[in-house]
Amino acid sequence: MKSPLSTRVLFYLAICNAACISEKSEKNTSILVVDSSIKHIALQKIWNRDSSYSNCVFSSRLNAQFFQNDQLDQEFKDSIDETFWGRYWWQNDTLTLTGNTGVLSSSGFIVHIYKNSTADIYVNQCAHETPRYKVNETDTLSVCIKVPCQFAELKISAFPDSTKDEVLYGFVNFKSNDYYYQVGKEKTKLRTNMSFYFKACNYEYYLKKLRRNVP
Repeated sequence: MKSPLSTRVLFYLAICNAACISEKSEKNTSILVVDSSIKHIALQKIWNRDSSYSNCVFSSRLNAQFFQNDQLDQEFKDSIDETFWGRYWWQNDTLTLTGNTGVLSSSGFIVHIYKNSTADIYVNQCAHETPRYKVNETDTLSVCIKVPCQFAELKISAFPDSTKDEVLYGFVNFKSNDYYYQVGKEKTKLRTNMSFYFKACNYEYYLKKLRRNVP
């Protein structure tokens, strides 16, 4: 039988992905490197979580800077306390890869990798149900947004086979453009710099495993 947590996670991901896809953001072509040796490095930098979703959930040494109104608000150096969800899926010739902290609200990245081996990397910010974020100051508030980056690089161990339950390993480093968080009339300008090693599961196979637990 599917657990209440699994149901909430799937519901949240469906909302978040739909909202992010509908968000209008200018593309930002980013640095993409495919290097099989990144798997060996990533395995030294990440830890599996004790979870039934072990191929999707991990902890990583996180380096991050969070800015509010152009002032540094928080900084993490080699933090190992962050738990991430890593997932990828294919849609036609485009590979989408996400890595997010949190369940009902989240912060992380979303990447679209195209058949010509170019990639667009965005900062992915999601609130819990209530629209709180916007990319541009004059935009309508959204539950989830994709924020273009000033700089972004992605290293992945391979292009995964969509027909196999493969784990993808990699490293991501990005500096976002400004974006906004608003509650009532109080608006805060934000910016995020982040880098960490990650792994990601085949999302379609993950869903199949969940469905097999449904009577």
